[in-house]
Amino acid sequence: MSQPMQPSASRTKLLLGCPRPFEVDAEPDLPGEPARYGSAFHQVMAACLGAKTSKGPLEKTDRYAKEIDKAVKAYDVRAAAGELAGHVKSSLGVLRNWLEREKLEILALERAYAVTLAASGAYSRRAIEPHDEDHCYDVTSDEVPGTVDLIACNGGDREVVIDYKTGSAPANDILFATPTKIPQMRTLGLVATRRGVEVGIFHADRRG
Repeated sequence: MSQPMQPSASRTKLLLGCPRPFEVDAEPDLPGEPARYGSAFHQVMAACLGAKTSKGPLEKTDRYAKEIDKAVKAYDVRAAAGELAGHVKSSLGVLRNWLEREKLEILALERAYAVTLAASGAYSRRAIEPHDEDHCYDVTSDEVPGTVDLIACNGGDREVVIDYKTGSAPANDILFATPTKIPQMRTLGLVATRRGVEVGIFHADRRG
């Protein structure tokens, strides 16, 4: 018997459209190279944004090569090591500039949550452990888990939940829709501590 896909924030649209993919006899959801590359990208981004060094941003130090090496080994994308190193470094430049311009501070990186929804529309959320190597979370059957790539705040009433996307798509694809119209982003927005949360997508297409 195969392991079914677990409902999660990234599969919100799929869950709303049809529950069958989540039944026990469904085919397992095995990540291909693009998904594994995306996971490696997320890992290095988090390491760089969360690092405290005396020599400036981690991506400008000797430690950067070690973070790249760890990520490509963890997600079996060694052939893309050079691409990943350049991709993350250029993406960090854009993201850091945006955070500075918007006067936002990083509140959380790669943090996992479980959201419980009630028929009344009320909801609650709790921090949970990261997913395992098969992208499964340890949650109850009435919780929808998900991982937020970045939460930033201005120390006041503004909080922004950001999701990174490394895939490419035509201009009219759902990837480039208004973030609040994307089911995944609406679910991820529920993890914020403020009701007036903003949700955003950082498009970091690996092909530029």
